[in-house]
Amino acid sequence: MIRASKILSALTVIALAGSLSSCAAEDGQPVLNQTSPSPPASPGVTGDAATTAPIDSSIVGLAVDLDCNQLLSPQAIYDYNPNVGTDPAYTPTLLAMQALDYGGVACGWLNQTSAITLSVAVAKLEGNGVDIVREAAAAKSGAVPLIGSDGSFRATDVGGVVEAFVGDYWVIVESPALTVAEDVGELLSPLSESLR
Repeated sequence: MIRASKILSALTVIALAGSLSSCAAEDGQPVLNQTSPSPPASPGVTGDAATTAPIDSSIVGLAVDLDCNQLLSPQAIYDYNPNVGTDPAYTPTLLAMQALDYGGVACGWLNQTSAITLSVAVAKLEGNGVDIVREAAAAKSGAVPLIGSDGSFRATDVGGVVEAFVGDYWVIVESPALTVAEDVGELLSPLSESLR
């Protein structure tokens, strides 16, 4: 009887964790939003020092007042890949942490079949901050045309990184599933719409 109670308690915790969308706010603390269930996650893509843009002390970030479901709706994620759900164990990547440092938001999703992670972070930069970050991204990998924006794509030892620029917003998409810039096209279109 005690064993059955422990199993029931564990299943309840897993069900509650799976019903929440993981999203990090500007203070780095998780912000939880209701979404469809997803299984426990494997560790996310963490990036490496070579993928991070230098923090420029002249850049000023503005608060991004969007949660993960507003940034990319559950329908947008489903349209991208029906196997992708929220990642309850999301840990922001190094670039996502930079977006958070600028007052941005960072969100994580997980392919429920392959356990491949997807990290999306957005920061709003004041003045010429976007130009500074755009030049740093282009210096690392060159500029590429992207749907609804311009930006850069590069392959790293942990997957692909897209840095896109939509108006005053710096958008970072990272995943082991990204092998070419076009892989992120179905995400950039709804992302661009939510940022306009």
